[in-house]
Amino acid sequence: MKKLLFLFSISAVMVALTIPLSAGNLTTKGRAWLDAQGNSAAADVSGVWYSKGWGTVVLHQAPGSRELTGKDDGLDVSGVVVGNEVRLLFSQRDKVMYSAELTLAADGTLSGEYAKGLMRENTKGRAMRLTKR
Repeated sequence: MKKLLFLFSISAVMVALTIPLSAGNLTTKGRAWLDAQGNSAAADVSGVWYSKGWGTVVLHQAPGSRELTGKDDGLDVSGVVVGNEVRLLFSQRDKVMYSAELTLAADGTLSGEYAKGLMRENTKGRAMRLTKR
């Protein structure tokens, strides 16, 4: 019985430690994810964006820069623009809550997928579509 309790305790600790690690944090894993996305921006996505599921997302991009900052309803937003592709991190107190991979379409919308925590290559995200206001 003691051995079973010990094994259960070890398992619980392992699970508890992996949950925060999988979400990532903005200063290490999140920044590395953004840095790996490429170098040059071909689009300016500054402005106020809206999605029924996300609400209002405000993005700021300095002229000629690929770096993005902003806010949504309750989360900080950081990201990069690479070509016409946009990568966003939605964070709270330096913890990445969601990440998104979007493409600026010809109709001016940002469409793609988002996932809880950091997106991975084999992550099946949920649909996200932002329209500029």
